[in-house]
Amino acid sequence: MFNDINELLHSERGERLAHMPKAKVMLSAGCSGAWYFDWVEQKFGLVEKHIGLEFYSPRPPVLPANVEWIANTVADMHDIPSSSVDLVFSGQNLEHVWPDEAVNFFMEAARVVRMGGHLVVDSPNRLATQKMMWSHPEHTVEFTSVEVCRAINAAGFNITSVEGIWQGLEPVTGLPLPHIASDDQAERIQQGRRDPDNAFIWWVEAIRADRAPDMPKLREIVVDVFLRAWADRRSR
Repeated sequence: MFNDINELLHSERGERLAHMPKAKVMLSAGCSGAWYFDWVEQKFGLVEKHIGLEFYSPRPPVLPANVEWIANTVADMHDIPSSSVDLVFSGQNLEHVWPDEAVNFFMEAARVVRMGGHLVVDSPNRLATQKMMWSHPEHTVEFTSVEVCRAINAAGFNITSVEGIWQGLEPVTGLPLPHIASDDQAERIQQGRRDPDNAFIWWVEAIRADRAPDMPKLREIVVDVFLRAWADRRSR
């Protein structure tokens, strides 16, 4: 039983980590401290090499032996060789970037992930945050699961799994549910996993396909999301 929504979401994201595709070389697009790598190892398991891509936070003085900290942005991974990564994980990152950065992130993910490697992204779901009038001061816009799947597909990946984390909307009425409650947590956790459109967070997994990214199409998708969502985001 959780009394704090952030603890609940962190726990559920950890459960999803445990089921991500296994990898020898993992790249985390954004990592805010040494605790992050301990969390990933605890939930996902030990990888031979874990690249922490973080431009805005200082490098921790002590890191696990398998971690390489690289001060690149997610939109410009110039220090990462092409086709050198088995798994890119972008956890709660997409909602912090602007359109050009989002486009470049997906393009860079397609470049650094080997064919048959994986991309995993999770982020708040605008279908829920919009109705909740929920706002985070460091966010730009949130994508829906359908929008991000279209973007990921245009970047040269095939979607393998779409799930949700924590039911945020009642599926029949579409009305917001209490952000946290004590009597229905197990039910809402399970319902959220099955129904990403009504979940507070979506979780998408994809595999790198043997085709080139379609950057014009990707840019069209991302720009359209920002054009449609920015006014609402500013109004919250």
